[in-house]
Amino acid sequence: GRQLFKNVFIYFIVFGCLSLGFYIPWALVKIFSSKAANMEINGKSVVFVGKGQGLFVVCLRNLILCIITMGFYFPWAFCSFFRWTAQNIHVGNSPSRFIGTGRSLFFPCFLHMFFLPLITLGIYGIYGWYRMLAWKEEHMLYGGEKTSFGGRFTDFLIVSIPGCLLSIITIGLFSPWFVN
Repeated sequence: GRQLFKNVFIYFIVFGCLSLGFYIPWALVKIFSSKAANMEINGKSVVFVGKGQGLFVVCLRNLILCIITMGFYFPWAFCSFFRWTAQNIHVGNSPSRFIGTGRSLFFPCFLHMFFLPLITLGIYGIYGWYRMLAWKEEHMLYGGEKTSFGGRFTDFLIVSIPGCLLSIITIGLFSPWFVN
């Protein structure tokens, strides 16, 4: 968390706010690079090679399409973001791939992120977020190799509730430790 604090606080929050959000793609690249530098998958080093301007284009295109379609493009935007991210994650010397599609995500996204949280007054939202993270990992090929999410919902809940509460209480200062 301490290593991510500088990237999250200075680049994401301070520079992101000062630039009215325009710097956020560059901040995300710094965060992804920092996390990758401290990661290993199956004994292989992980490197993030993406650039902020590439992510800026992806985010801008996704934002415009989400606005034009009144939010219906969100599943495709989600996939586009993770496809770009995966292409820039190298495990060993092999690039990663994201094989999910907006079409296959549309119904689960609608169900888990909109409909069920809406009818449960948000209570279902944390399980919906868990399902979306699991869906993403089920469609990732890190260094060309299939992985699995592997986490149980109860474990996710045990980490998420205190992490969210501490992030709220500390006005976001705990966030780097929570997302790490």
